[in-house]
Amino acid sequence: MSIVVIAPEPHLAEVKSKLCLLLPEVSVFTINEVENTDDIDFAVLWKKTPEHLKDFPKLKLVCSLGAGVDHIMSYALPNNLKIARIGDAGLSGKMSKYVQAAIYHWEHRFLEYAKYQSQNLWKPMIPRKINTVGIMGLGVIGTRVAKDLVSNGYKVKGYSRSLKSIEFVYTFAGENNLESFLENLDCLVCLLPLTDQTKHIVNLPVFQQLNKGAFFINVARGAVLNENDLLEALELGFISEAFLDVFEKEPLPTEHPFWSHTKISITPHVASLTDLDRACKQLAENYFRLKRGDELLFEVDRVKGY
Repeated sequence: MSIVVIAPEPHLAEVKSKLCLLLPEVSVFTINEVENTDDIDFAVLWKKTPEHLKDFPKLKLVCSLGAGVDHIMSYALPNNLKIARIGDAGLSGKMSKYVQAAIYHWEHRFLEYAKYQSQNLWKPMIPRKINTVGIMGLGVIGTRVAKDLVSNGYKVKGYSRSLKSIEFVYTFAGENNLESFLENLDCLVCLLPLTDQTKHIVNLPVFQQLNKGAFFINVARGAVLNENDLLEALELGFISEAFLDVFEKEPLPTEHPFWSHTKISITPHVASLTDLDRACKQLAENYFRLKRGDELLFEVDRVKGY
């Protein structure tokens, strides 16, 4: 059994090096080093299109180097090919800190103060207050974010495909309960995976059901948000500000209206970066599990898409 790593630099060399240390008896190749494609049965894929996978006829498992797998699921893969992702690997703690920082940013009006600074204006304002935060997506990361917000004194509601039970979090599930989840939210945080069902799930009707002037944070995938609807919601006052880390097209095109919008804060998909040491340990464990025929860590349900 051999492994191929398909990723951009500097991840390409770093992931190969770490896997070689963890699996000294296993042949690990970068995509440019493979000579015999029949030898490859395990592929690690990150920030590259899956089209390379067709070159490996005996491939048994492809694993994303992050929590997201939409870049893999968008490609027509053989039904017998297993797909896995990285579990926590330090992502949940980083994401929780990012979301809390964004909330503090809105509550303390930092975006407005930045504008006043550029105008040499001394203009103290009363801080805003978020009472209820809604988390869309209650996987490992969403659950951690919800629990930490509860610990910091926020009322938290959670929404997911199937009903979850999280202490002190009011949880909702399914399309029929989306309206109840959105009711009385001062802040909406999106942490949903991107699937056919979640594409553009955050749209104008969703924004209209929040408390007027609510705050929106997207740290999931860009395409879960209808970007034109967000612009309209900001224009109409349904949303007061948005904090965005992910976008439907990345890098965000230079001509995109988000760049110059006075009510949008942007970061370049950095909310929670994978810890490669922990991620590679999970990859190595899945290598052994695949070899033994055991249940894989964080295997993706091909029907659900995550």
